[in-house]
Amino acid sequence: MSNHYHLLVQTPEPNLARAEEILKRGLEVIGENLEGLRSMAKNDERKQMIAWLIKNRTTVRYEWICKRMGMGHRSKVIRSMSRITESKVKDSKWNRRLHI
Repeated sequence: MSNHYHLLVQTPEPNLARAEEILKRGLEVIGENLEGLRSMAKNDERKQMIAWLIKNRTTVRYEWICKRMGMGHRSKVIRSMSRITESKVKDSKWNRRLHI
């Protein structure tokens, strides 16, 4: 009987590629680049909606969203994203073009 091994690898951000895809598409829709997004106010609704979409469609951590999008401290991001609801995202004009 030969030895049999299984290797399991845990990735820290399993949906990182998906998060980047959502971010890229969001930037296209709002007509900004990453630098422009980072320079927007932290409470800009477009920025919050992209962050909300990333968090609700992937498993990336808030820390990644904060750092990648220039949104400040994790607790403030969580608070500002709590104001964004599913219906608000679905009803936004630019979200209809996002198709994610």
